[in-house]
Amino acid sequence: MGGTTVCVGAPALEEGISLPNVVLFAATEKKLCGCLLGSSNSIYEIPRLIRLWRQGLLSMEEMITSRRPLSEINEGFDDLANSRGIRTVIEI
Repeated sequence: MGGTTVCVGAPALEEGISLPNVVLFAATEKKLCGCLLGSSNSIYEIPRLIRLWRQGLLSMEEMITSRRPLSEINEGFDDLANSRGIRTVIEI
C-alpha cells in the first residue's frame, strides 16, 4: 500500500501520461507528483545561491565533473545519456 512516483524533468509539451487501472492506483493509495528544477523557487533560490557563491560559502567548481571544448559536445551528450558525471561545462 502507498508509495510515491515522482516524474522528474520536462518532456515535450505534447507528451502525455497514462495510468492503466487508475482505480487500482487510487485504491492502493499511490501518489504521483512532478518535480522540475528540484521543485525550487528559482526567483528566490538562484539569487541566494549566487550570494552564497560570492561570499565563498558555495563552491561551484566542486559541482563540475567535466569540461569539454565545443568540438566534443556530442561526447558531452553521450555522458549525459549514460549518467556520467554531475555537470559538464562546454567551453567555447
